[in-house]
Amino acid sequence: MHRTFLLLLAIQCSFSSLCAQKKNTNNQYAFAMELGLGTSFPNISPENDLWSAGLYASGIFAVSLTKRFNQRWSGDFGLGFTSYFLTNRGPVDKYILDFASPHTSAGLTYTYWNRKGQESFIRLRGGLQMAYRGTLVDEFETYTVVINGDELFYYFVQPEIGIRRYFKRKMKGSRFKIAYEIAAFYNHRFNSLGTADILDVTQTIRLEPQGSILGASVRILFPQGNKKIRVKKRKSPRPPIIYHPRGMAKV
Repeated sequence: MHRTFLLLLAIQCSFSSLCAQKKNTNNQYAFAMELGLGTSFPNISPENDLWSAGLYASGIFAVSLTKRFNQRWSGDFGLGFTSYFLTNRGPVDKYILDFASPHTSAGLTYTYWNRKGQESFIRLRGGLQMAYRGTLVDEFETYTVVINGDELFYYFVQPEIGIRRYFKRKMKGSRFKIAYEIAAFYNHRFNSLGTADILDVTQTIRLEPQGSILGASVRILFPQGNKKIRVKKRKSPRPPIIYHPRGMAKV
C-alpha cells in the first residue's frame, strides 16, 4: 500500500512539472507606436527669490521596429519626437520654455514571466535628440529672456521596467495577437538643454534645465510578417493531490 501511495505521488508531481511549461509562439517582428508622458526637473539660480519652477511637463512620441531574437531577448530601433513644456513663475506673470525636436534611439529588452505566465520586461535604451543651437531674445515689459544653446545633440540613456499583455483578438490578416506594454522609465540626459537668462531691473536669474525625464509610457506592438519565435510560458503548477494510505479503500 505504501508503494502504491509513493508511485501515485511521483506520477502526480511529474505531471504537474510537465504542465508548468506551456509552449507558445510569438511573432519575430513588430511595428510599435509609443507615447510617454513625464516630468522634467528645474535648475534655477539658488540666489533667486523672485522666480520659481511650475509644471515641468514633457512628452515622447516614437515609432520603432522590434525584432525578437529568442524567447527572452529582443531589440528595437526607433524614431520620434521629444517635447518640453517648462513653466516658470515670476512676480508678475509666468514664462514658458517650450521646445520639441526629433530623436532616435536603439534598445535591448529582457523578458521574463511571473508565476501566472504573464510577461514582464526590463529594457535599456540609448539615443540622441537634435539640440537647439543659437541665441533667442524674448522682450517683455518688465523683463527680458535671453536663450542660448550651443549643443548639436542631446545624448541620453533610458532604463525601463514594465509589463506586456496581449489583446484577445488577432490583427486582421495575421496569426499573431496585438500586444501592448505599460512601463515606467527614467530618461537621463548627459548635457543640459541650454540656458535661459531672465534679466530684470534688480537681478539676473539663470534657468539651465537638464532635460532628464521621469515618466510612464504606453506602447502598442503590431505583428509584422509570418516569422515566429517559440516561447515557453511558465505557469504556476497545480498542487499535487496527496493520497493518504489510511484514506484509501482496502482491497
